Order: sequence, then C-alpha cells, then structure tokens
Amino acid sequence: MGVNRDIDITRDASLRPFCDHTFEFAIFHEARFKTTDAHCISCWKRIAPPGKNEAENVGYVTIHEVNYKDLPPLVQYAWVCNDCFARYGNDYGWKVSKQRIPQIPAETEHDFDAAYRDYLKRIGSQEKDLIASEKPENKQE
Repeated sequence: MGVNRDIDITRDASLRPFCDHTFEFAIFHEARFKTTDAHCISCWKRIAPPGKNEAENVGYVTIHEVNYKDLPPLVQYAWVCNDCFARYGNDYGWKVSKQRIPQIPAETEHDFDAAYRDYLKRIGSQEKDLIASEKPENKQE
C-alpha cells in the first residue's frame, strides 16, 4: 500500500494502524456498541445514536486490537465518519463488508479493564515508594 504523502503526519500516524482494515457501514446504536457515542479516528467528529444533536448517526466501524506490554489485548470498535472514509479510504486500503462485524466478547473488555486497574495500582505503589525514598530523612549520606 502506498500512502499518499499529501496526508499530514499526525493524521497518518493515527490512521496507519488501520491499513487494509475491513469496515461495516453501520447506524450507531448504544446497545450494540456498548457506549453512548464514538469519534472518528481521523477528524474526531462525533458519531452517536440517531436524534443526538451535532453528531452523525452512521459511519464505518471496524474492530481494532491494541496490544500493550504486560496487559491483555484491548479490543475496541473504531469509527470513521463518511467524509474521512471517502477522503482516506483508498490511501489506506479500506474495504467495506456487507457482513456485520463481530461483537467484541464481553470477557475481553473485563480482562483488559482488570489488568489495567492492577497496572495502575502497581504504578501508584512504585511512585509512592520513589517519593518516600526521596524524602530527606530517607536519604543516605
């Protein structure tokens, strides 16, 4: 895939992980996507259920997996608005499927959330230990 060099570097960095993804053209539904709204991964335009002001209610959705070191994968829906799909779709090799994208398994969300909370606790403990070691009474001379 040849990326169009006219695309700005920040937008390219946010879209590159979605090269060659397959999307579903979908109406946004809170129950199906388990959130109240979403944003386009390119322009940050709001995508929400029909009837919400200042939001598009349709767009292109795909499943994206993010892998962090020492954490379970984060599987999430990623949305692209109509304008950005038309503008960048060819450059990034996006395809549209007539099939519905699969639901994200609920246990995947819970595994990541639990591991991330544990990670934050570990980081917080390490930060407290570091701060305590820097106190004057703890410094060795």
